[in-house]
Amino acid sequence: MEGTDSKFIVFLCIMLTGGVLSAVYYPLWGILHKVLPQRLDTHLFRKPFFNDAELINYQFFPLSLVKTLNYSYLIALPRMAKRKRFKKLNKEVRLNPVVRIACVIHIWCALLGTATFFAIFGYGGWLYFFYT
Repeated sequence: MEGTDSKFIVFLCIMLTGGVLSAVYYPLWGILHKVLPQRLDTHLFRKPFFNDAELINYQFFPLSLVKTLNYSYLIALPRMAKRKRFKKLNKEVRLNPVVRIACVIHIWCALLGTATFFAIFGYGGWLYFFYT
């Protein structure tokens, strides 16, 4: 790789980061989609936390994935989640520590994936604009 441009190598590293994050994020989301609604729907999937349209729409795939993402967000970052959607939730959500760690990994992969998205298109756009 002695003839490879360094800008291309940086772009490939950003792309590889996005690929690794996607390889962790999406399967983990599928696993959490099977686990979280079974344990949390009875306590959290009701009126003060979700509006009427969400209570209907989030029952069926693919929008039920958004409900799982909300649960994962609540478990991984409870202070932030209780500021918006789960304001009236006074008790702590108790789950298996493995599920809690999986939710934290899931949310951090989502945040890092968003940053990687902007890095890919920002850096790629910068290269296109200045080097074409």
